[in-house]
Amino acid sequence: MKKYLYSILAALLLLSGCGSNSAAADNIESAPEPAPTPTAETVPLEEAETSAPVTVSATYISANENFSGDYRPSITFNKDGTFVMTENLYEGMGEYKGTYAFDGSYYECSVTEVSFSGFAGDDVKKFTFLQFNPNTLWLLDNLCGSREKDVFMIADETENEKEEYTIKPAQEVGEITKARMYENSSNMFSEPYLPSLLLNPDGTFVLTENLFAGMGHYSGTYTIDDYVLDLHVDSIDFSGFAGDDVKEIRFEALSQDVLQLMTDLCGSVKFDYWYWNIDQ
Repeated sequence: MKKYLYSILAALLLLSGCGSNSAAADNIESAPEPAPTPTAETVPLEEAETSAPVTVSATYISANENFSGDYRPSITFNKDGTFVMTENLYEGMGEYKGTYAFDGSYYECSVTEVSFSGFAGDDVKKFTFLQFNPNTLWLLDNLCGSREKDVFMIADETENEKEEYTIKPAQEVGEITKARMYENSSNMFSEPYLPSLLLNPDGTFVLTENLFAGMGHYSGTYTIDDYVLDLHVDSIDFSGFAGDDVKEIRFEALSQDVLQLMTDLCGSVKFDYWYWNIDQ
């Protein structure tokens, strides 16, 4: 199966006491094929092979925890083939404007106007988003506040105030009917040192963690409550590293495809994004 390279997520916060980084790997990752073309209910498309714009405007908001409220970066793809991206400059907000082409997987954005100067990203001419699923985009380039691997989630638009948006609520994890593998998206790791989570249909799990001095494993059982995935740890095969006393590990689902870790481990820390590797 042909694979496309992509990834998500900003910088990883490392915990002290994780040991040396002798097993840390270069920033080389392989990832699953992109999801099928989004459905008409969320981002309707013309024929993808013509790189046609969306037929209704669609707005996506950054899920980066460093930003909140009106300071969240966002991008709107208009049905006329233009886009407006509002970016956090850390000293106010700025805008990119231009045109885009969509091929069913990638939004290729060509910048024609930048409203700011003297900040990182003020000379950007092109940037790209990968559409992982109808609700989720991954930024593939560095701008200013927004960085490569940031996740953008589709926005809900209020009935009366079209300029007021909130991130679409988290979605259900879904029933695990066959083994499902998620992988940490941090650019600190690459195969074979990539943290991973295996969920088995019998209710058991194995989480493989990067200790920066080898790999360790958590195992036990899991429960799912809508969009919350709780791992109940029965066994840990390492000691002397951060996370060696963890008994419960929690993830929250942005979709069935993207989980956000809510517990600090060792190499993996709170707010890391993990994606479903459909090739496993």
